[in-house]
Amino acid sequence: MATNGGRGCRSQGGRNGDARHRSSIQPQPSPLRRSRLAVEPAAAASSKRSHWSCCLQPPKRTSQASNRSIVHHGIVLLVQIARLQPTKKTSHRRICRREQSNPVRVHETPGQQRQRAATDAAFCLFTNHSQPDATGSGNLVANKTTFPSGIKALADYVHSKGLKLGVYADSGYRTCTGKMPGSLGLEEQDARTFASWGIDYLKYDNCYNDDTRPIIRYRAMSRALKKTGRPILFSMCEWGDMRPALWGAGVGNSWRTTDDISDSWSSMLKVADMNEVYADYAGPGGWNDPDMLEVGNGGMKYSEYVVHFSIWAVSKAPLLLGCDVRQMTNETMQIIGNQEVIAINQDSLGVQAKKVRMEGEREIWAGPLSGNRIVVLFVNRKTWKSPLTAHWDDIGFKSNNILVEARDLWEVKLIIFHRTLAMRFQEKFTAQVEPHSCKMYVLTPVSSP
Repeated sequence: MATNGGRGCRSQGGRNGDARHRSSIQPQPSPLRRSRLAVEPAAAASSKRSHWSCCLQPPKRTSQASNRSIVHHGIVLLVQIARLQPTKKTSHRRICRREQSNPVRVHETPGQQRQRAATDAAFCLFTNHSQPDATGSGNLVANKTTFPSGIKALADYVHSKGLKLGVYADSGYRTCTGKMPGSLGLEEQDARTFASWGIDYLKYDNCYNDDTRPIIRYRAMSRALKKTGRPILFSMCEWGDMRPALWGAGVGNSWRTTDDISDSWSSMLKVADMNEVYADYAGPGGWNDPDMLEVGNGGMKYSEYVVHFSIWAVSKAPLLLGCDVRQMTNETMQIIGNQEVIAINQDSLGVQAKKVRMEGEREIWAGPLSGNRIVVLFVNRKTWKSPLTAHWDDIGFKSNNILVEARDLWEVKLIIFHRTLAMRFQEKFTAQVEPHSCKMYVLTPVSSP
């Protein structure tokens, strides 16, 4: 999925509104609508990031689904939404998250609208008085400038293409930009709105909350989503602070296990290491989320992006693209379009791979697949070429006498990625791996001991 998704977390603001600034640039709404936007694109987007996103694969089961639903292609459009004014007086804290949501009055001139927008913003920032009574419902509404036909019409169109639609919201009083209202205390109202639009995916952030434990706030939205009766995949962006992998399976369908990723080799590996610790807690219906993919953003080399995509695939992580999908190069498409690597991510067994052997900066990841197969990923973090060996007793084969064939998922021969090696292997398998690179194989038994 190409998304601003990871950037929404902690990009600006945090617990009780404390600022956690990132270098990324926030998308700015038009002056007329700035004070009325309630749900922004799901991240503080850099100038290279688009305001929409698509998903190679959503995690595999929604909170309402009793059976596992594998979807290889989907879309998450990050929509801007406004909230209508509430019907009763509120405290100063509520003013800051709701007063900015005044609907445009059709009888106002553009100049009056701009002046009122500025007044609303000042009222949010500087007054402690109760806001006046209003006749609005307090519901979230679409940004009419960006989505003039509304979100329901957009969802219908996206669904007609066989894709999925998602939105971004927050478990606090404001989203991470600090400018737009969150859903704290309004979970059922907002969940009903999401369901009425036909939303399939909700990313739920953690900024500007009231210091209530995350499990309480995320459970509130989880219950609200289930109550709507619509299957909506619940993606919890709790930043991994309170180890959501330990309690997320009963609450959401995916949970962030780490802080935000950045587009660098060191950041990617750090996040991968943090996520791997929780491998045993992931499975069908609930997945560890090490944040979005940086493939295509330009901060890493091609071979490093291949490592990135491969680790996320064997980790059964959501494959959320973080680049501008309108500007993707052929190299980026080669990586994210590798169908057999995506198939590893989507394998029906749903078991996250782990590091089974580490030797300094050389790693061997392995995990079981359906059909008695095993995926092996050799990762060389070194700056020089190095051999790596997978031993059968490390990777999960029950006997060293098992004979296997190996299929290379990244070998490029005449523009063909995948190649089954002519040689068969017993007891162990060795590959030479270039610096800052990986090799990925599916091992299939061809004989039993």
